[in-house]
This record gives sequence, structure tokens and C-alpha cells, in this order.
Amino acid sequence: MLPGEGAPQLLVTLTDPLRGVAPGQTVVLYQGSRVLGQATIDAARSLQRAEL
Repeated sequence: MLPGEGAPQLLVTLTDPLRGVAPGQTVVLYQGSRVLGQATIDAARSLQRAEL
């Protein structure tokens, strides 16, 4: 969780690139087949593009 105003925020960093991640989509966190939580994506950034 990230500190800030309003609702708590979660920062998800992927180990492998994933195409098509966009605001409004849902991220779901699993442990095996058990759902641990979910959140709506409000921003997506490409670390590969940031390095160019």
C-alpha cells in the first residue's frame, strides 16, 4: 500500500512485460486458486519505455 490522500493505493510491478494493461481494467491477486484481493487499475506505465 502506498501512503497518500483518499483511498489506499497498491503498486503492482510485473516481472515480465504484459501488453494491453489499461486504466479501468481490474487486477486480481491470487495465491494458488485463492483470491486475495482485487483493484481497479487507474494508471499503467511502461518501464521499458521509461528507460529509452
